[in-house]
Amino acid sequence: MISYEINMGKISDNGKRSELHTSGNKIQVLNLIRNNKEITRAEIIQKSGLSAPTVTRILDKLFHSGLVQSDNLGSSVGGRPPQLINFNSKNNYVIGIDLGATFIRSALSNLDGEFVFEIQIPTNLKKGFAGVMDQIGTLIKKLEERAQQRNLKLWGIGIAICGMVNKNTGIVGYSPIFDWFQVDVRKALSSYTSLDIALGNVVHLIALGELLYGVGQLYTDFICINLGYGIGSGIISNGRLFTGADGIAGEIGHIIIDSKTGRKGMEGISGTLEALASGYGIADIARELSLTDKESVLHSLDPADIDAKSVFDAAKNGDHLSVTASGEAAG
Repeated sequence: MISYEINMGKISDNGKRSELHTSGNKIQVLNLIRNNKEITRAEIIQKSGLSAPTVTRILDKLFHSGLVQSDNLGSSVGGRPPQLINFNSKNNYVIGIDLGATFIRSALSNLDGEFVFEIQIPTNLKKGFAGVMDQIGTLIKKLEERAQQRNLKLWGIGIAICGMVNKNTGIVGYSPIFDWFQVDVRKALSSYTSLDIALGNVVHLIALGELLYGVGQLYTDFICINLGYGIGSGIISNGRLFTGADGIAGEIGHIIIDSKTGRKGMEGISGTLEALASGYGIADIARELSLTDKESVLHSLDPADIDAKSVFDAAKNGDHLSVTASGEAAG
């Protein structure tokens, strides 16, 4: 987080720009180190285009923070061997939270994405926003305690959420699945932790994960589509996440694909992709059909217990109703 107050006063616009510029330079250098297994100071200067004094100041801060280290010397063609700098990913940690409609998954991991500890609990949607925030806050406390017990250095918390996250404000403008409007997740969790919190749309973060760690490393342009309880997409363009002006690009689940149907998505719009093909959409179709189809195994279930998994499981066993419901979604 960037503070705009210095010595009990406000910094000027020029001060803000200077501070943001400095932060940008630091991120640029850190990314160069992270993306290269080993890199020299000279190579950082060459690739970043920054001056030698600027790179030296940034590196001093990064060494002091423990984010980068230098244990080896490179080969020399004459003179002193260059210092090889690498990203200290194994000794720095973060907390990750995947906030889904069914489960809240949390993990303590190093900066290579290797999990040290995981906790998963059912999401209690009935408790509303405050109740779900309490669930997340409790998980964060447990993971912080685990990190303290092992003397691990924690840098912050990342939260993936099914909803439209404004990239400029961090506010969740709307989440149809949670029925949340203009909620401030970071403010709600500030009473549980002092760590910085980064918030993002779950499919955007899945796309970034593929770009950094998955098959997306082979491509500079691709679209990642998440077909789950809801439907969304993350767009990678020229090696960067495309989010649009406010950060809500890729919300394909709310596109109307059949204006003639009366089936509505959770946003209340008829004929959307989510209404017809999402996890909850498939469950809704199956519930409706099960009321009159006494031959289906779903007919004997409580409608509240019918979800996409039960529909797919029954379809695998040849249940006609479930096959029909799955077919409607696929069509």
